[in-house]
Amino acid sequence: MSEYTCDTDDSELLYLVCESNPLYDITSKLINLQSLNGSAYNIALEEICKLKCFKPYPNEQNIYWVGSIDDFDLENLLIAAKKAVSFGYTVYILPNPKNVRTPDFIFEKKGLYRDYDLKTINGKNSVGNSLMDSIGQTRHVLLNVNIDYKARKLAKEIKSYFDNYEKASEIMIFKHKKKLNITRDIAASKCFMYDFMRVWK
Repeated sequence: MSEYTCDTDDSELLYLVCESNPLYDITSKLINLQSLNGSAYNIALEEICKLKCFKPYPNEQNIYWVGSIDDFDLENLLIAAKKAVSFGYTVYILPNPKNVRTPDFIFEKKGLYRDYDLKTINGKNSVGNSLMDSIGQTRHVLLNVNIDYKARKLAKEIKSYFDNYEKASEIMIFKHKKKLNITRDIAASKCFMYDFMRVWK
């Protein structure tokens, strides 16, 4: 017989472990996001942002985080977060739980909440692969483009992403001090390629 015995069943042990982990609640809520739509989705994001585990990021305005984030990409997250704040958003940097695909941010502006998966673009052929990698993680992608990416190629890759992922809703692009929002309807329009190449200059 084992020297260690416990009358608590597995479900109770799981509950106790989760209660001792302040990030459990946020992780479980993030996992459930993909099944929500409309107002329920916005309410769920708002509830996440109101969790007590969030606190202001040191020396930054309108950026919140959960404290200690074990994320190799924290520098890129902060760069994108600061740009988002400059466009009027309040930013919540989300934790990166192991073995769970979750978004990187929640942005809030005028009571509207959106979750985003960040893709930092430093290579000339990286957008297409980055967008495909984002499939299943969230319906909104943020591309922080740091190079002179060819407009036609980028437009084709954006269109391909929407064609391959039916749940995709929006791609937000930061390019220097410019912000572009491309929804599924915009990408599907006959004028998309021409319009995008015109505004990408």
